[in-house]
Amino acid sequence: MSSFARANRWIVPLGLVALALAVRLYRIDAHGIWFDEAHSLHMAQLSLVDMVAATAKDIHPPLYYLLLKVWLAFAGNSEFALRYLSVLTGILAVPVGFALGRRLAGWWAGAGTAAALALSPLSFYYSQETRMYALVATLVAAAGYFAWRAVELAPPRRWLPGYVVASSLAIYDHFYGLLPFFAFNLAYLLLALLPLWRRSGLRTSSHAAAWWAGAQLAVLAIFSPWLLVLRDKGVVFLASDSGNLLNVIVTAVTTGFPLGPTMPPGGQEWLTAALWLLAGCGVLWPLGRALRAGWAKAPAGAALFVVIWMLVSLALLYLTLAGRRDFALRYTIVALPAFALALGLGIGGLARLRGFLALPAVALLAVGLVLAVGSDYEDPTAPRPDFRGAIAKFEELARPNDAVVQNAYYNQYVFDYYYQGNIPSLGLPATEPPDKKVTEQALANLTAGRDRLWVFYWQDYFADPQRIVENWADSNLLRFYEQAFLGWVQLKGYEVRRPGETVFGNTIRLETYEFPVTPLKPGSQVTLGLHWRCLAAPGKDYHVFVHLVDDDYKFYAQSDGPPDQGKSPTSVWSPGNLIMEQRTLEIPAEAAGKELVLRVGLYDFASGQRLRTGLGDDLILARIKVAAQ
Repeated sequence: MSSFARANRWIVPLGLVALALAVRLYRIDAHGIWFDEAHSLHMAQLSLVDMVAATAKDIHPPLYYLLLKVWLAFAGNSEFALRYLSVLTGILAVPVGFALGRRLAGWWAGAGTAAALALSPLSFYYSQETRMYALVATLVAAAGYFAWRAVELAPPRRWLPGYVVASSLAIYDHFYGLLPFFAFNLAYLLLALLPLWRRSGLRTSSHAAAWWAGAQLAVLAIFSPWLLVLRDKGVVFLASDSGNLLNVIVTAVTTGFPLGPTMPPGGQEWLTAALWLLAGCGVLWPLGRALRAGWAKAPAGAALFVVIWMLVSLALLYLTLAGRRDFALRYTIVALPAFALALGLGIGGLARLRGFLALPAVALLAVGLVLAVGSDYEDPTAPRPDFRGAIAKFEELARPNDAVVQNAYYNQYVFDYYYQGNIPSLGLPATEPPDKKVTEQALANLTAGRDRLWVFYWQDYFADPQRIVENWADSNLLRFYEQAFLGWVQLKGYEVRRPGETVFGNTIRLETYEFPVTPLKPGSQVTLGLHWRCLAAPGKDYHVFVHLVDDDYKFYAQSDGPPDQGKSPTSVWSPGNLIMEQRTLEIPAEAAGKELVLRVGLYDFASGQRLRTGLGDDLILARIKVAAQ
């Protein structure tokens, strides 16, 4: 082969590495940091001693946090810097995949594997996240390369050091790096030892087995300090309890490997089917052929290696998670290189059959994966939980005498990352399982002397399944603000009122109100939402009044009438009823530039007498600034 041809054969893999880098850098900071990433930052900021102690109590080994600590010492902790380490570790999978695919089935297979990893939506997604998943996929791919070289060259002395290093690092990066370890052992038994035993007898195969066993013992010895942690944790990754776990995993892999975690459902069945068909051809076609050349050398040997890698890893994942909850697609990433290899084998097989057939297969792969990756760029529902947006809104609305609660206590890390102010913040409930009495006392202490309380709600089902925080806030405070953000993040604002201030005539309590928090515009219409709770049967008809007045009680807007436009008269209310209504106010031009007071109350329609609260015969909800003309 000429030097030009030799160089040209490397242009494609190098170009794919550059493509992988470009794809992962584009809009890398478009989405804000979320809890998992903030937790990684927190771990990396600990001292080495504290980090080791913390990871011993955590569900992940320490390798990624150690690397991140070193990285951040030079790069800083901006969103871009936090994620760039994952970018670098993610793109390293591309040359590793090329080398492994080429070794398995030739240059086209290597190029196809590298292309699949460069544009993999799953690899792309976790290469833009400050977590260990991109790194573990690369390390597992490297371990797979050395394992296959060991299969080819039994006894495998030359390649075992690389296998030991890659496997050990993969397991120290993520416990699930251990799953392909078992797959590679099964593959070596079937593809190397059994053929060697049939071909050369027990003595030669025993020699090869001893070398391989020594490598496995070396990996286990290196990882032994964390094996007790793994045993004590019982591998605490949380698996789905909503249906059959096997179906959950199969469905997640079927769509997740080709499309990633963000592609919207529906309309993409053709893409999923086409990519799996290509992958299936890559492994099933060689396995269906006569195996005259022997497992390790024939295309069937490469295909079986890929199948074992994927199926054993996923089967062990299933066994690990059985009976638990909260399965996530990212747990399957240790099998992603095997899927990429299957695609590469499919392209390589088409190239061997008819060279020109490989080109449309590569085009299909590229188009399909670009569509899937693009969904993360463009789909507004695809981003991670939008804590950045929620915290920015809180900063816009917060006042010096406010307080903040994270109802998932561990979300304090992401709050501290974005918020640099002085408003006190707590993560509550602070224990697992939540202690109702302790949590309510902490909330009472936090709000004492404060004007308002802001609560970030996320993962109630896990951190506060009894909704202790929300129930206490709704029962003791007056909610005035609520906004939902992407990723099931909610921000709610509550006014701190003394007992009785929001109760009218000991019978009706104003539980919640909703009113614009931005300056009002003259000539506009605004809507006030009111939620009334009946404490005792009123027995008569009361009307609601809403007045927008100045400090001298000059009227600028008002709304009077029975609750809910007369659909729910108070005479038929019974204890426990919650009545929701809306009132529309028109802001007159003469209110421009003024600061007005929003007052609300109830009065007896027959006598005109108002129901009193602990402060008077009406309730001041807010002071409203009207914009100048």
